Amino acid sequence: MSHNKGIEPVTLERIQLSAQDVEEKTSYNHVLAERIIRIMNLAAQPDGKIRLATLELGCILLKQLVTTKRGSLIKDVHLACLEGAREESVHLVRRFYKGEEIFLDMFEDEYRSMTMKPMNVEYLMMDASILLPPTGTPLTGIDFVKRLPCGDVERTRRAIRVFFMLRSLSLHLQEEPETQLPLTREEDLIKTDDVLDLNNSDLIACTVVTKDGGQAQRFLAVDIYQMSLVEPDVGRLGWGVVKFAGLLQDMQVTGVEDDSRALHITIHKPASSPHSKPFPILQATFIFSDHIRCIIAKQRLAKGRIQARRMKMQRIAALLDLPVQPSNEVMGFGHGSASTAQHLPFRFYDQARRGSCDPAVQRSVFASVDKVPGFAVAQCVSQHHPSPLSSPSLSSSGSTGRCNLVAASSMSTPSVVQSPSAFSCDRPLCFPLVRPGSHGRRRVFSLSEADGHGGRWV
Repeated sequence: MSHNKGIEPVTLERIQLSAQDVEEKTSYNHVLAERIIRIMNLAAQPDGKIRLATLELGCILLKQLVTTKRGSLIKDVHLACLEGAREESVHLVRRFYKGEEIFLDMFEDEYRSMTMKPMNVEYLMMDASILLPPTGTPLTGIDFVKRLPCGDVERTRRAIRVFFMLRSLSLHLQEEPETQLPLTREEDLIKTDDVLDLNNSDLIACTVVTKDGGQAQRFLAVDIYQMSLVEPDVGRLGWGVVKFAGLLQDMQVTGVEDDSRALHITIHKPASSPHSKPFPILQATFIFSDHIRCIIAKQRLAKGRIQARRMKMQRIAALLDLPVQPSNEVMGFGHGSASTAQHLPFRFYDQARRGSCDPAVQRSVFASVDKVPGFAVAQCVSQHHPSPLSSPSLSSSGSTGRCNLVAASSMSTPSVVQSPSAFSCDRPLCFPLVRPGSHGRRRVFSLSEADGHGGRWV
């Protein structure tokens, strides 16, 4: 009605529904707002009979009622009731939250559908199906948002959509920005023709054979969320130009039966709607120099896909106020500078690296995470302020040594040394250090937490 130019402003003011361009509005229809919030509460119940179209229309109407160009006019009591409905929607989604891949796909598909295809009220008023009693079967051909859900899958989709609508409305009325959705932001991703610093990065050379028979020499790199195909930059040594970048979570990797050096990789474009068929943006065969590099690439891609999906599932758990296991692998849940610098997207890594004072974390995000038992792991740590009372640190004999070698036993759990606090071993390790002025005596330091003496002279 407020968009209809044929309705006079006086008529709108009588029902306390002002036009869009009104700036001096100081009140709104409290009774109408309370009825709309009541509908939202009913929609957030497990057995709610409110259609998604009704809920979305209510959200649009409430925004128009209480929002002016100067801000929101909503009363605290109404905002509190709205927050109660939002909390109910959180509890509703928790009922369907599972650590399965299908939940992540549904979560992202529903958010993508809601943002890419917002409701058109004019078209909704032309649909005769909204005049019928709400049906609960898809056999009628009525769109999902205009009927009740049928089955667990549609109930999950409905719960997710209700959560998105009420969360968006709550943030809008409180004039707060959305900082956690979508789970994958375009500005955080590596894009084609980006120039990346690939120094100290783990790259695997391969030949990419496309479906039409074209061949190209590329280097395969794995980031937190993406896999990239790069070629060396002719202008700068150690830099590369991205020729393709795709999400790890949408990737499928299969081996080639008659060639142990080749992998068939398919990456699909995220679907625009839950019912649309995924469109492949890459279908190619990757040929490596030998079967060892082929196995390494397959393991790295498989681990990257699992880790990327796990990170997003834990971010969903944080959205739903579910307990999240502390893990350094999840962006946003690290508790130290080391985890922050190591698990940021590539374009943010340089900034985090400049702010970090620990050279142990100054490595590329493409560095290998493979754990190889039975091998020695070398870690170079520069000590600017050595002190026996500080955290246990490693140093070689004399003041000029900077690199230490830790032998990883094949009987213990293999672990990659990333910082002085990241050691994991069954028995305490002891390292002899020679202090200046000790006249040849050696002070032995132990990494065991039980040893609180700070070392002993021998």
